[in-house]
Formats: sequence, C-alpha cells, structure tokens
Amino acid sequence: MECANVKKEMENRIKLCEEEAKVVGEKAKVKAEQVEILQQRLHDVSAGLKNADGNGSLLEQFSQYTKKEQEAATTITQETMKLKHLASVKAQADMEFKKVTKEQSSMNGQLEKVEREVGALQNSVDKLKRGYNPEMEASGFSNLERLRTQYKTTSDARRDLEAQISSRFQFQYKDPVSGFDRSRVKGLVAKLVNLKDPKSALALETVAGGRMYQVVVDTADTGKLLLEKGKLKTRVTVIPLNKISRITLHQDKVLKAQQIAGKDGKRIVQLALSLVGCENEVKAAMEYVFGKTLICDTSETAKAVSFHKEVKVKSVTLDGDVYDPSGTLTGGKAKGSGVCWLLKLQQLQELCVELGEMKAELMKLEEEQQALARKGKEYREMLKKLELKTHEHELLKEQFSLTEGAQLEARVKQLSQEIDQAEQALSDAKERASTTAVKLKEIKSEMKNAEAKRKGELKKLEAEIKTSKKASADASKVFKEKQQALKELTLERDELVKEAQSSSNQASIAEELLSKLELEAESLEAECVKARESYDESKAVLDEHKER
Repeated sequence: MECANVKKEMENRIKLCEEEAKVVGEKAKVKAEQVEILQQRLHDVSAGLKNADGNGSLLEQFSQYTKKEQEAATTITQETMKLKHLASVKAQADMEFKKVTKEQSSMNGQLEKVEREVGALQNSVDKLKRGYNPEMEASGFSNLERLRTQYKTTSDARRDLEAQISSRFQFQYKDPVSGFDRSRVKGLVAKLVNLKDPKSALALETVAGGRMYQVVVDTADTGKLLLEKGKLKTRVTVIPLNKISRITLHQDKVLKAQQIAGKDGKRIVQLALSLVGCENEVKAAMEYVFGKTLICDTSETAKAVSFHKEVKVKSVTLDGDVYDPSGTLTGGKAKGSGVCWLLKLQQLQELCVELGEMKAELMKLEEEQQALARKGKEYREMLKKLELKTHEHELLKEQFSLTEGAQLEARVKQLSQEIDQAEQALSDAKERASTTAVKLKEIKSEMKNAEAKRKGELKKLEAEIKTSKKASADASKVFKEKQQALKELTLERDELVKEAQSSSNQASIAEELLSKLELEAESLEAECVKARESYDESKAVLDEHKER
C-alpha cells in the first residue's frame, strides 16, 4: 500500500514537471523568435531597405511617390484634353438640336399627353382592382350555383310533399261578398298547428280526430257567409273563434295525473294543448281541440291516469291508443306504419321556412354576384383600354426615338454625362497630385537627416537584440534545467517500479516456502500422533505382560 502511494506521488511530480517544462519551452521559443525578427530588421536597416518601424526605405518611398506624381500629371493632361474635345462636340450638337426644337417640342407634347393618359388609366385600373377580385367572382358564382341546386332540391321535396297532402287538406272557397277580407278565414286546424315535439305528432293527431279538418274563422257571421256563399266544393265544419268553448282541463287535474304517473310524471304525462304551438289569434281554437285530453308515454301510464277516481280524463298514448274514463279503449295506428299527417304538415312548414331563408340568401347572393359582374366588366374594359393606350405609347416612343431630334437629344445627354465623368476624373487626379506632392516634400525632408536617423535606429536595435538574446538564453537554460529534472524524476520512478516488482517476487517465493513448511509440519505432526498411539498401545501390552 505504501509503495502504491509513493508511486502515485512520483507520477504527480512528473506530471507537474512536464507542465512546467512545456510552459518554459514555449517562452524560450517566443524569445528566440523575437531575436530572429530583431536581427532581420537590423539587417534591413543596415542595408537601407527599411526603417526601424518596418516601412520601406526612404529611397523606395521617394521612387514610388515620384511615379504616382507622374501618373497624376498624365491623367490631368489627358482629362483636360478630353474635356476640351467634349465641350466642342457638345456645342456643335446643341446648335444642331436647336434647329429641330420645334419638331421635337411637338413630338414631346404628344408623347407626354399619351403618358398622362396611360397614368390616368393605370390609376383607374388600380382603383377598380381594389374592389374587385376575379377569384371572388368565380367563388361567388360557384356558391350561387350550389345554392340554386339546393333550392331546387328543397323546392322539389316541398312540391312532392304538397302533392301528398293537398288531396286530404284541400280547402278552397270563393269570396262570399265583394271586397271580402280573407284574413277572417284562418284555415284548417291541422295547418294552424305547430308541433313542439315531433314524437307527439301521432298522439295529437288522434286527439284532434275529425276536428283537424275543420276550418277556423273569426266569427260565426263569417262562418255563415262562407257556408252559404263561399261556393265550397266539399262539406266543411267551421269553428268560429267568438263562439267556441275555451274550457280546458284544470291544472289541478293535470298535476294529479302527473303525481299518479310517478317521479317522472311531468315528463311522461302532459296536457295535449301544452305540446301545440300556434298564433295567438287562433289560440281559442287550439284550446277547443286539444284542451281536455292528456298525452301519456305508455299504455300503462294512460290506463293508470284515465281510470283513477280523482282524474277521470281521456288520455292518448304516443302510439295513438285512446283510454276513455267511460271504459272504452281505442287502438291507434301501429307504430312505424301508416301516415301521420300532422308530422307531414310540420315537415311541409319546415320546408317552406327553409325555402324562404334560401330564397332570401339566394337573392342576396344574386345581387352580390351581379355587382361583382358589373365591377368585373368595368375592370376588364378599363384594363383593355390601358393595354391599347400602353401599346400606343410604346409605338410613339419608338417613332420618337427614330426622329433626328430624339437622336440629337440623346446625343446631347450622353455628351453631358461624359463631360461630368471627365470633370470628376480631372478633379480626382488633381487631388492625387496635390497629396503626392505633399508626401514627396516630406520624404525629401526626411532624406536630409536619414543617415543620423539610421545610426540611431541601428543602435536601438542592437540594444534590443542584446536584451532579447539574454532573455532567450535565460529561458533556454531554465528549459534545460526543467528537462533534466524531468529526466531524473522519470529515472527515479523507473527504479521504484523495479524495486517494487523485485520485492513482490521475493514475497511470493517466501509465501510459497512457508506453505511447503506448513504442509511438512502437518505431516510430521500426523506421524507423531501415529507414533504416540503406537507407543501407547505397546506400553499397554507391556504393562499387561508385567502384571502377569
């Protein structure tokens, strides 16, 4: 264990020494590179190639800026000559252009007029486009066609249903007197009923019975006029609203019947009138037809209610079975068979309402589509005008470009641009010449004191090289010392490893020898025991022999 600790400590020391040697080696490398850089600069300054700050020699700089000054002077001469030539050519072009100004002015006026017209048409097209979208028109047309198809389908369904119902609920009459107010005749009871729950349709139809086909009128006088002078084609019974009895089943009896029916009584037992909707003006007729009968969900409920001594009221089941307290029972239409006319009438009313809503939406869509179509037509017409006017503008521009005046005007513009470019180039060249002259003056001044300055720079560089060489040598010495220390630590570690291995081998041999000696001791001990036992047996025999 102690050997392992020593080995671990030795490894840590070696690692630390390696890191220190690496840092010192990098520092020594940097110092050596600095010495090389300074020596190169010393060589350049000595040869007159560069200054101590690393720039080219004054001679080189003087040569470079002299060349730049000559180039700038050449450019100034060339651009001055070019400007003179361009000015002469432009003056000639201006004179020629003035001769055709009248013709050019007329063409320009015509072209500008067409350009204004194109702009006005483009504004109109843009304005129309903001309120019109071809995709919206196509989508609106698709929606309109779909709604028309739905309307036709629903209308056909209503017509088929009316054909089924018309023969049974047909009621026609002529005005009994001139100027007769037809609102006095309200219509057949069946057509005045609005079902609140379609499940109760068969029961309500059974409750109404023949009264379903009776005609509701406002007064008995109206009924008399209708019967006597209305030229009715079939026999009709009228219900005058001002004469009929409006007595309905008392609420106490309804509540009692619901109590008898049990906890769900209010749901499974209801007054027939409560399941019927109607206009207020014909409410009396509904009370007359439906006000004295109960609607029950099942036969058991109807039987329990109708024959109870505290109720005694006629009731009808949802299947149309009638229970009368007088003791009679009447079976209704079998569930799922026959026709429930009240339900058919309800379906017809719903279809009529749906058709009304569809028609309103259809009219709205048609108006919107017509408005879109008008906008689309206006947009397309305006776009066509714009295309024609744009084409006219392009033709005029082409004709204009071919005229002598247009060509001369283009030539004058081109010459003006070339003159501007030449003036800019001349200005840049003069600026470069001025800057170069200043720099040459500075270089000439520096060249007068160049030798003294160079000696100073050499002396400075030699001092820096001496200092850097010493620093490099010191760093190199430290690096070598670190390398030697690392080598010694590595050797010391290797020796420790060898000694540990040797000690481990000797311990193994000793342990092996000890094991052999232990086995021999055990063998000798066994032989001793055996000899002792033999001795004891012999002694016992001898003692016994002596006693004899």
